[in-house]
Amino acid sequence: MISYKYTLAALFSSMFLTGTASANILLNPGFEIGTGADAADWLEVAGPSGSTERSSAMPQSGTSHMYMQFDHFINTAAPTPYSIEQNPRVGTNDGKQNYAQSFYAKVDSTDFTGTDMFYQILWLDQDASHGGGVKGETLTLLIPAGINTSYQQFGLSNMDVPDGADSYHLRFQLSPGAVVDIANGLYIDDVSLAFATPPLQGDINNDGFVGIADLNIVLGNWNAGTPPIAPGPDVLSDFSNFNLTGTYVQFDTGTFTSGATDWTVQANDFGGGFFDLAAPLDATGEGILELQLDVNVGNVADKFNIVLVDADGTERVYRFDGLVTGDNQTLTLDLANFLQDNAVGVVPGLDLSSLTTFHVQGTFENGDPGLGLDLTIDNLALIPGIVPLGPADINGDGFVGIADLNVILGN
Repeated sequence: MISYKYTLAALFSSMFLTGTASANILLNPGFEIGTGADAADWLEVAGPSGSTERSSAMPQSGTSHMYMQFDHFINTAAPTPYSIEQNPRVGTNDGKQNYAQSFYAKVDSTDFTGTDMFYQILWLDQDASHGGGVKGETLTLLIPAGINTSYQQFGLSNMDVPDGADSYHLRFQLSPGAVVDIANGLYIDDVSLAFATPPLQGDINNDGFVGIADLNIVLGNWNAGTPPIAPGPDVLSDFSNFNLTGTYVQFDTGTFTSGATDWTVQANDFGGGFFDLAAPLDATGEGILELQLDVNVGNVADKFNIVLVDADGTERVYRFDGLVTGDNQTLTLDLANFLQDNAVGVVPGLDLSSLTTFHVQGTFENGDPGLGLDLTIDNLALIPGIVPLGPADINGDGFVGIADLNVILGN
């Protein structure tokens, strides 16, 4: 694979706009205008073994899209990358501009052997008033961002324009490696670049101004909701110098490492272990199960269970889905969204006022041998579940009161 020097941007988010945005400043953003395979206002740079073309085969919207394809490459010493590019001027930055970028993309195949697909932004000074040249650059690889065979929206929000930049250079590029034995293609449609205006805190009616109208909304909903619960958490364990009370099924052959502040479990992803609390825990009023952990490089399973047990014997299973390798993760679940009850106690339902035991448990879905789980757990706690009341609950604490009024008055 060809290697490049670049700065990785934050991974794309499919829901990216945090405020209102002005009109799109890119020309021909949906590739609707053009002559044959050529799209107006876009520079198309094609390599000798691939192509870029305006097509009507599978648009995200409208009638056209851009399609970039690389063919079968075999032992090509120096294959040429190819791209589509546009370079709109955005006006000299005064330190306040903020832009939002989005587009839709998909691929023919998720076999990416020997190639890079990326999206690059260059902020330029074209009139050399601040020294000229590149003022800033971001580059994001599309493959780890989760691109697949269905259109998805990708984007970058709240992009700060570097000081002195007066134009923006956008590039979508395929970079085939020296030996590629597959064919693949990238579809691009509905590209947008717009000035983003972050929302004003306290502007409840979204008129761009904080004033009497917003104050009246707060006063009209005064004392609505429930006063916020004193912050938790009720900690089930901080996993410092931690040992299980017992294990079962494949956890019997697992490896557990107790540290000063955390605990690592390496075991097959079916089975579990349990820990008896020294005294029943009263977590009345808590609504969220919070798990803080590292998902280590050796982890295979993408699901993990926590089971809570009360004094009369109810065993309620909570499942954390989509484990992704990385440190310092905080996963949360609403206590109302449990997977199942493994056992029903004397009184049906989980009694949060008297929790006696918790389990750490694999998902019982994959019987393959080997180390399915490789997790380092830092904290397991129950915390208050707060439901925001709507626009008048400006600070989102589930209650309309003095805190919300102070936001209005402060703005």
